[in-house]
Amino acid sequence: EGLMKREFPDTKVNGNLEVTGSLDSKIFQTNAPTTATATATLTAAQILSGVLNGTPGGAAAYTLRTGAQISADILAAEGHTMVAGDSFDLVINNLSTTSTEIITLTTAATGTTLVGSVLVHPFVTLEDTAGVGAFRFRCTAADTYTVTRIA
Repeated sequence: EGLMKREFPDTKVNGNLEVTGSLDSKIFQTNAPTTATATATLTAAQILSGVLNGTPGGAAAYTLRTGAQISADILAAEGHTMVAGDSFDLVINNLSTTSTEIITLTTAATGTTLVGSVLVHPFVTLEDTAGVGAFRFRCTAADTYTVTRIA
């Protein structure tokens, strides 16, 4: 449970390794998508779910938690201390079909930097908008994340 687990072929294990479940690399466990509506600061569960379904009901700003909060959230949920190079992804779906209901991802006061388009337009028939934004959170230093739009 928690962040999506991925396998890394060059990973080394020092000590005991306990494996539960399948090692099939094509099938993996994910969290259920979370939801958000109007302007808000995203919760730990929303950021760590992997998929956030937004129904903004108007233009909305979704504010990230601080870098320190994100690090603490991952430690609490996963038992993992983030180090430089560790990453996770969040896909934001804008489920609105009204062209003015745009979700804007915004940064917290400290610890996060956004790179690329921060707008997640709704999917509107006959308009050139996808209704989805994919973001990679990459730890660059203690309690510091670059959040890059990857799709």
